[in-house]
Amino acid sequence: MNDNDIVARFFDSTIYIRRCSYNTAKTYSVYAQLFLTYLEDNNIKLNDVKLKHVIDFFKERKYQNTLTLHTAITSLISFGDYLYSMHLWDYNVIKQLDRPRCVNTFRTKYMSVEQIDCFLASIDPDTLCCIRDAALFELIYSSGLRCSEACNLEMKNLNLFSCWVKVIGKGSIERQVPFGSVAKAKLTRYLQIARPLILTGKSC
Repeated sequence: MNDNDIVARFFDSTIYIRRCSYNTAKTYSVYAQLFLTYLEDNNIKLNDVKLKHVIDFFKERKYQNTLTLHTAITSLISFGDYLYSMHLWDYNVIKQLDRPRCVNTFRTKYMSVEQIDCFLASIDPDTLCCIRDAALFELIYSSGLRCSEACNLEMKNLNLFSCWVKVIGKGSIERQVPFGSVAKAKLTRYLQIARPLILTGKSC
């Protein structure tokens, strides 16, 4: 099994067994590939990896950001667990590393109702793409969707009659969320007027 196969199977395992999100699995896979490339460049066999090699890997990359270093170590610990589960390692040597403590400096900011109303009112109601955008943003606002959930919406998961939409959230968890009458009206206008003209006969 070559490095590409290992990373691909690790990616699948992260999504389908650990039920992580696509973005998490992708991040973990990127660091796994970097680590395997480092081992190959330094003629280190996978089953000969020692803690020193792991430390040298991080020293070479010179992570300056604590959060990035924490993410990298977490990714490789997960990768090490996968290698152990596949009997490619006798134990997960990367677990011997201490992850730096991350201080969350982010503060969630919320828009006021007035700001949201102003934003929605600023969308030109007379162009095709803006009819689409108005429907999309109204649905996001009405249902509290994440950006990733909105981007992955499918027509088959939209129920205009009952005013609910099925979305796939983090960890591939499926849920149904309701939306209001304003979102229904804007979605109906988009589906009946704008969408057919935007697609111009193409399937989507």
